[in-house]
Amino acid sequence: QNNSKSNYFSDGITEDLIAKLSVIDELNVISREVSLQYEDTKKPFEEIAIKHDLDNILTGTIIEKKDSIFIQCEFQNIKSDKINWKKEFFGNKNDIIQIQSKIIKQIASSLNLKLNLSERKIINASQFKNFESYNFYLKGNFEFHKNSFQNFDTSINYYNKALQLDPFNSKIYSLISNSYAEMFNLNRNEIYKDLAISASDRAIKINSKYPGGYLSRANILTLLGQL
Repeated sequence: QNNSKSNYFSDGITEDLIAKLSVIDELNVISREVSLQYEDTKKPFEEIAIKHDLDNILTGTIIEKKDSIFIQCEFQNIKSDKINWKKEFFGNKNDIIQIQSKIIKQIASSLNLKLNLSERKIINASQFKNFESYNFYLKGNFEFHKNSFQNFDTSINYYNKALQLDPFNSKIYSLISNSYAEMFNLNRNEIYKDLAISASDRAIKINSKYPGGYLSRANILTLLGQL
């Protein structure tokens, strides 16, 4: 939930939490698409859990106030009908990555999971220099998931604003590549294919160890029937 008329922020935080939780080997996490189906839902948790074979559900509320952010979370075991924990996380917006890491570690601790070094690195990592660039990234993702040509174009505008603040961000270039690839998929204009390939190239050149660049390259090659 979000106190804002636009859900881009809460949706983006949800997506990032899901992505980082998914790297923990001992967890099976439902996808972003599935979880957002139940945003503000009135369906009983038991019904959702049975449908998707869930043991635990994380719910929360996000409140933004100028430069600060407040997140209230509740982690509940459905089978035992027990609340594992209920906590509040508060900080400056620039601390959003650290707040996400605290939430994930709290989940892992309540489930008695031992995170390995690789998992800890990913959970604690941030690919953004400041909140402003991260915020444009969230807005870009929100537009991308609306799945229309115009929204893909708008997502690129937001991603480019993020790059203006953080010009060597390989993650943003890979997302730009994905947006151009989807635009190409919709109208087969060669310019979008070339821009998708160029953006994925840039992502790989900036950080050859970041998998997103290779995934975006695989995406456009798949659409071209070359992979």
